[in-house]
Amino acid sequence: MPSGDLHTGVNLITLVGIAGPLAALHVSQDLLLSLAAGYLTGTLLITPDLDLAGHVRVRARCNWGVWGGLWRPLSLFVRHRGVTHTYVRGPLLLLGYAAVLLTLPVTALLAVDRALDVPLRVPTPDGPLYAVALGGYLLAYWLHLWLDGYRPWNVRRW
Repeated sequence: MPSGDLHTGVNLITLVGIAGPLAALHVSQDLLLSLAAGYLTGTLLITPDLDLAGHVRVRARCNWGVWGGLWRPLSLFVRHRGVTHTYVRGPLLLLGYAAVLLTLPVTALLAVDRALDVPLRVPTPDGPLYAVALGGYLLAYWLHLWLDGYRPWNVRRW
C-alpha cells in the first residue's frame, strides 16, 4: 500500500491532469473551482485512511488542525481498510460523519444569528456546483482506493 504522501502526490498531479485540459476547453471557472474543491477535500481532508485516525498519525487528520481529534471516534467503530475502503459505502459513511460533525457548529451559528437578530448571509452555490464538487470528491476518493489495490469490479468493495 502506498504511503500517505504518495497518495497525496498522485492525487494532486492527477488534479492538474484533469483541471488543465478542462481549463483549456474553457469550462466555466465556477465548475472548475467546484471540481477542485471537491477533489481537494477528498485528497486532503476526508480520505479513506481517516479510519486510522485514532491509531497512527494520519495526514488528513492533521490537516483538520485542532478539529482532527473529532475523527478519532470513527476508528473505534470501523477497522482499517474495512468499510471506508469501499467505493460507495465508504464515501457515504465519511461524508455522513462529516455532516454530523458540522451540524453542531452550524446549529450554534444559527442560534447566535437568531439571538442577535442579524441575518446570516452565506453565499450558496447552485445545485450543479454541488454535483460537480461531489464528483471531484469521489474521483479523489476512488483514486485513493485504486492506489491501495482495490478495484471497482470487486463486488465486495461497493
